[in-house]
Amino acid sequence: MKISYKVLTGEHSEQYRALRLQSLKLYPEAFCAVYAEQAKLEKLYFQELMEGDVHEHFMLGAFADRQLVGLCGLVTNTQRLAKAGEIMQMYINKDYRRLGLGLALIKQVLETVKARKLTDTVLLEVLIDNSSAYKAYLKAGFCVDKNLSNPERSWIMSIKV
Repeated sequence: MKISYKVLTGEHSEQYRALRLQSLKLYPEAFCAVYAEQAKLEKLYFQELMEGDVHEHFMLGAFADRQLVGLCGLVTNTQRLAKAGEIMQMYINKDYRRLGLGLALIKQVLETVKARKLTDTVLLEVLIDNSSAYKAYLKAGFCVDKNLSNPERSWIMSIKV
């Protein structure tokens, strides 16, 4: 099995939609969107972006051969911190977990941010009960931002790129 990583474009739109909806259906507590509502939409947020070839926001995909098995998106100029990027919709298909894909996706997102000169700070939010994701983010170099975090629910983590 060959794993590759790439920024998703319009040609990946339907694969993205299927994997994103899978993530919402299987793990509703981990995301701020509701499966039933998203499934009714003609186009999901990142589908519109990838089909419009938007430069400052992107979705990176992990592919096992030609099958999309992982997602990691980035949006810039977030509500949490002006001029920062924020990782969103991080998800790895359950059959491909524990293979290092999550960490590799994060590193690829950070490299893409640098190459595109989008921002110098990247944030993400992780629920306090998601210890495997939390450990992966620490391994990637992220630190908890206690000023932005709500320790009863989630940690906001950041990294300089």
